[in-house]
Amino acid sequence: MDLEKLENQIKEYEKVLLPLIKDCFIEAIEKFKKDNPDNPQATITSRFAMLNSNLSIKLALLINSDIDLTELSDEEKEQISKLIKKDLLGV
Repeated sequence: MDLEKLENQIKEYEKVLLPLIKDCFIEAIEKFKKDNPDNPQATITSRFAMLNSNLSIKLALLINSDIDLTELSDEEKEQISKLIKKDLLGV
């Protein structure tokens, strides 16, 4: 494995994917607050715990792929965002 390539991919992940993930998590938290106003923290904690490993595996595969994250189109970013939301929200 080319460690320099992996390091560059991780840097690109931080620039490109982290903002997408952040937005998805914010949307999920708002949804969980709305769905369970009496105890949103319980819903958030349990849901994120269940999905964390699945999401981590997918992101690791994406980072280790030959995809150049700097060349993702807006449409491709939207597709990735949809996949993340599917994992987080089940939608």
